[in-house]
Amino acid sequence: MTQTVARKGLVVIHAERCKSCEWCVRHCPTENLRIGAGTNTRGHRPAEVIDPENCTGCGQCALVCPDVCIEVYRARRSTSRS
Repeated sequence: MTQTVARKGLVVIHAERCKSCEWCVRHCPTENLRIGAGTNTRGHRPAEVIDPENCTGCGQCALVCPDVCIEVYRARRSTSRS
């Protein structure tokens, strides 16, 4: 499992579940995902985040993943009360 801390959230890619379908890569609005060079135990090359700082945490990748191997957690905004 790969965890990447994004500027606006956390992207978790469960590499063992990924079958390299590239749906997440095609649907990322910031073009911030790619298929990695390494392989998982099933022989597939799992997706990976290119630049965590460029990720907006939109969750589009998780929505289109047919194997539910991507999770996106939005960062909570802190509010200060005076």
